[in-house]
Amino acid sequence: MIKKYFAYHMKHKFGAFNKSWILTDKTNVKEGDELYVISGDKGFDGKNVYFLEGLFTVSSIGEDKHKIEDKNGEYASFNFKLYLEEKVVPFKSLNLNDKDGYDKDSFHNYFSSGQGINTINPKYIAWFDKLLLDSAPSDSEVSNDIKSIYESSDDLTERDTLIKARIGQGVFRKNVIETWGLGEKCLITGIDIKCLLVASHIRPWSKCNGIKDRLDGANGLLLSSNIDKLFDNHLISFENKSDELELVINKKQLPISLAKKLGIQIGQKIPFTNVGLTNEENIKKYMKEHYSTFLEKSS
Repeated sequence: MIKKYFAYHMKHKFGAFNKSWILTDKTNVKEGDELYVISGDKGFDGKNVYFLEGLFTVSSIGEDKHKIEDKNGEYASFNFKLYLEEKVVPFKSLNLNDKDGYDKDSFHNYFSSGQGINTINPKYIAWFDKLLLDSAPSDSEVSNDIKSIYESSDDLTERDTLIKARIGQGVFRKNVIETWGLGEKCLITGIDIKCLLVASHIRPWSKCNGIKDRLDGANGLLLSSNIDKLFDNHLISFENKSDELELVINKKQLPISLAKKLGIQIGQKIPFTNVGLTNEENIKKYMKEHYSTFLEKSS
């Protein structure tokens, strides 16, 4: 089960947070867990200033001793280096001191934990999620869909499940992997680096008939992130065949030479070997819609 924590980065001591990794002596997190990273600095007046750096997934954990040089040229040693994958990260770190909901004393007591990692109160999860969503571009389709989730549900568990499904993670990702029975690798390129993989919806989120469609493993493909963008924008699709899917591309917008460089082979066959009859029928149902839109955009 994926757990959420907060990680505190001592910006005033070690400089800006680099968004790729964080050092700590804590061992309570596991690969796949999620971290809200808070960094603390000193303002010109000497008072504490706190920033929300974003929400990250722990992709791997280095367990050797790691050293980092501080601003004074001295070295500090930590037991663990957590490598991070960006999940929801603002263009610029969010100054929390001037945000509605910030309380100096309670925030300082709760979050100023040295270079540490701790469990996070649900009230802060809700606050941080809202700040991150509000910081996203207003024309972001994903951002708008997630905002609608917040507006339609007050249940934290349901909301978290739907948000993860919208960005191709959590229960939906698990369902897609189980439906196809091919393990964690890109269906097209075979790439098996977990942090590069996204569970992509076949029927767009906005057109799904409720939570059933949105979490249906048959309504998804596990793709590497660049292939996911091509599929989501209908530059590639699949034509239904009797016992397989056949890959097609929009040659006007995606030249064959570039497609090959991306590991895409026109006419590539994706067999339904492991999906079962019911899943096969549902995949074909969803894919028929995607392919129809692909043809419209390709004409």
